[in-house]
Amino acid sequence: CNSAFFGPPPAAPVSTLLREPGRESRTLDLLETDRKGCEWGTCRSWLGEGARSRQVPVGLHGLSRAHELFGFSSETGYVVAHKGPSTLGRSGSCVEYVLAKLSRSFSRAAQ
Repeated sequence: CNSAFFGPPPAAPVSTLLREPGRESRTLDLLETDRKGCEWGTCRSWLGEGARSRQVPVGLHGLSRAHELFGFSSETGYVVAHKGPSTLGRSGSCVEYVLAKLSRSFSRAAQ
């Protein structure tokens, strides 16, 4: 299992962290983010070019930009593998998703 722990929220995009010496050829099995509402401004850094993760569990707070996120995730080869409410202490304001990376040919054929 490939794993990496980066500690407190990094000041650099995930793609930058994965280019650091010793990490440049790694693919993470799982990259979990808990952004507490700022996921909308950071999602391109953990799903885009150079961010190599097989699965990305993410809680989405408010769904005002969901179509934008799912459109971008689809373009980069990610599909929704799981969806469920995150109700513990959140009054239903958060929806948990797991995005799974598939080959581009598979994800495009499924559209």
